[in-house]
Amino acid sequence: MKRYSSIFVWLLFFAALTCVLQATNAYNFYYTEQLQLFLFSWGYVLPKLMQIGGLTLVIGEFIVQFFIHPFAGAVIASALITLAGILARVVINRVVGLSLFLFSIASALSLLPLFYSSNSLVQGVIAYILCLSALLMCLGISRDWTRTMAGALCTAFLFFTAGPVALLFVVLLIITESLKKRKRWYLPFVSMLLFIALSVCCLSFGAIEELRFAILPDAYFIRVLRPPVYLYFSWVILPLSIILAWLYGHSRAKSRAGKWIERMAQILIPTVACALLLLHIIDRGDIKAKQLDYYARNGKWDEILERSSGQMTNYINIAFLNMALIEKGELAERMFEYDQRGLRGMMIEWNRRVFETTLISDLFFSMGEIASSQKMAFEANVSATGVGSPRNLKRLVQTNIIFGEYAVAYKYLTILERTYGYRKWAIGELKYLYNDSLVNSDPLYGAKRNILPQQSRMALLSGFIEDLLFNAKDGSGISHAIELAGSAYLLAKDMSAFKALIEEYYGTDGLPKLPKLFQEAVILLDDRNRDQWSRYGVSTEVIVNFERYSEQVMRYRNNPKVMENALRATHGDTYWFYYIYRIV
Repeated sequence: MKRYSSIFVWLLFFAALTCVLQATNAYNFYYTEQLQLFLFSWGYVLPKLMQIGGLTLVIGEFIVQFFIHPFAGAVIASALITLAGILARVVINRVVGLSLFLFSIASALSLLPLFYSSNSLVQGVIAYILCLSALLMCLGISRDWTRTMAGALCTAFLFFTAGPVALLFVVLLIITESLKKRKRWYLPFVSMLLFIALSVCCLSFGAIEELRFAILPDAYFIRVLRPPVYLYFSWVILPLSIILAWLYGHSRAKSRAGKWIERMAQILIPTVACALLLLHIIDRGDIKAKQLDYYARNGKWDEILERSSGQMTNYINIAFLNMALIEKGELAERMFEYDQRGLRGMMIEWNRRVFETTLISDLFFSMGEIASSQKMAFEANVSATGVGSPRNLKRLVQTNIIFGEYAVAYKYLTILERTYGYRKWAIGELKYLYNDSLVNSDPLYGAKRNILPQQSRMALLSGFIEDLLFNAKDGSGISHAIELAGSAYLLAKDMSAFKALIEEYYGTDGLPKLPKLFQEAVILLDDRNRDQWSRYGVSTEVIVNFERYSEQVMRYRNNPKVMENALRATHGDTYWFYYIYRIV
């Protein structure tokens, strides 16, 4: 009966954890997948297997590629955490002689924060599970010298296949031997000496770059970044759980009431601890940005607009909003329906992080700045975890097809053909190679190729507005570029540059008529010159709306705060309100 109740508890734990991860971390799984590239090729796998910890690295990368599917990330992560918890429970049972869920679940949940960061490698969780499995095997051996030899072999095996987790294994071996009060408690130190010898040798020959990558879980985190505290949770909580379980087993309650309290505590304590942990580690801003990134990646522009209402203070989220408006052709008509914060919401600053670099590449692609998009996609690809980012490899394929650089596009397609999630897409793109007529007729490639400048030049040479204007003068996509440049001037409140732009292009192919927000800006240039309004084709609807705006200003001119609230309610989507009340 106890066996079935134990199975039920772990199934319940797995199901609850899956629901929690899916509800709070789904978009992080999707984002993590696109950062790591796993290739079905021995030329890719074998060199990795030769590294220290290579086996767990390969297994981790193999697993991550399935995060591309809905629910897969949550299910896989929950399965790994649950497996770690079951192994920890068996270890504790062999050491203490009791089945204590509290300590085993605590050990399992210590892995949970690793799945909330795209910088943590699944390799660390795989290594942790291998460590527990090796410990269980050693605990099942009764003969001292046989167990010692097994411990040494497991130490070497873990060191070469899983990396620094071999040290955690040795520490656990020493702890369990001591708690079980074996006569030859000192024998596990043979494994410690072996671990030290292996670490020194690998450091001396350059197989490991730094000491911390040999003895700490830092090896299971993106190496150019500083590891967070939660990376060490599992390495601390597991040995503590074994020790505390042993102490508890020697002082546990004997009464019926005490046993009832014990059972309740084993359920409530991990639940409360997990809830507090989630509140601490979940970054709502980061999750929101990754959610918008997922929608942008899949072209779900309406979903981005739906989730961009209300106050927005994050420039990254505003950039996704403006990208959606650009893709829908509504930037110069509707952008002030949303909470704009200046020019940085249209083109964020480049900080060389993969997320922002990929976003900038996508922004340039939406704007038709294909050369700049290609440059930033290349930067993001070389900065990604491992050997590249499939997301940015796709963008490199697209930009090279648009430019007609088919040989380069083919090089990237041959890489994507060896992946799990992108093989079908890559095979489908092969038909565009060396087929200009098909490219020109394609809704995406043809539209982007049609607005390429006739004269090529270096990307990101003078700033994105200047590049837009250069392409407007030199390409056939002049109207698109002029609207984007004008919108950028409005966001920056650069009225002199906006005035010069419409004076040069209004009535031409670049700006045959003014979009709604441009008309509102024309009135702002001279709010009494109706002849100028007529000259630029300001509509009757915009003029009537401005008159109502002016009435509101006059009505509340002696009460600025009331005026702002009244104008926000009635004219908050106009350029007039943005120009007066938004600080950029």
